[in-house]
Amino acid sequence: GRPAREVSAPSYPDNRGKYLLSGLIHCGSCKANYIAARTLHRKKKTHVYYVCNTKQRGGNGRCSGPNVNLAVAEGVVLDALFNTILSEGEIKKFIEAFNEFVDNAGDQSHEEKKRLGKEKAQVERELANIKRAVLSGVESRSFAQEIQERQRMLDDLNAQLKNLENLNSSGKISYDSGKFEEWAKNLKSLMMSDFDTRREMARRFVKKIEVHSDRTAEMSWDPQAILNLAN
Repeated sequence: GRPAREVSAPSYPDNRGKYLLSGLIHCGSCKANYIAARTLHRKKKTHVYYVCNTKQRGGNGRCSGPNVNLAVAEGVVLDALFNTILSEGEIKKFIEAFNEFVDNAGDQSHEEKKRLGKEKAQVERELANIKRAVLSGVESRSFAQEIQERQRMLDDLNAQLKNLENLNSSGKISYDSGKFEEWAKNLKSLMMSDFDTRREMARRFVKKIEVHSDRTAEMSWDPQAILNLAN
């Protein structure tokens, strides 16, 4: 005649890719992925958490990574992404830092280009001398290995010079306030659109979210995606 006790059904993972942060959250303790798991309570609302996969499979003794409420995690990440990382001030700072890097890289590449140019001229002189010796009648087979070696050195130097030219051609990025305003307007529109679009936006800019045992987390983002906004 005793009333039945309310027992929680076991959690089970749901990895069908329908959650915003699936594949982005990792455990800071064991480095495993976090997966979405639903906890079913009799006569209660179903709760969804992001759970460390090691802990989900092996129990609390296997990993100390905390469970993270899905709604809280997604709200915090979207707020940080769209109100902090992709804010006008943050993008300005990133563009300034990038342009400073381009300036420093340009100064360094100028000196490096001079050094590579001198080495290339030296190798070309050595190669020309060897070829003249061959044309003068010296046994060519004795110089075959030296010719091949100089040619490989010359090819490598040309490749390095080409890489420097590509770096210099990238140039600086200028900030366009009008362009940012239009982009911000479109971004707000995307935020109000369907779930798949929001998930795609998160994957475009967020590289990784690492959850630690003290319930803090770190989010890293993709700088190249920010650069693409300015181009």
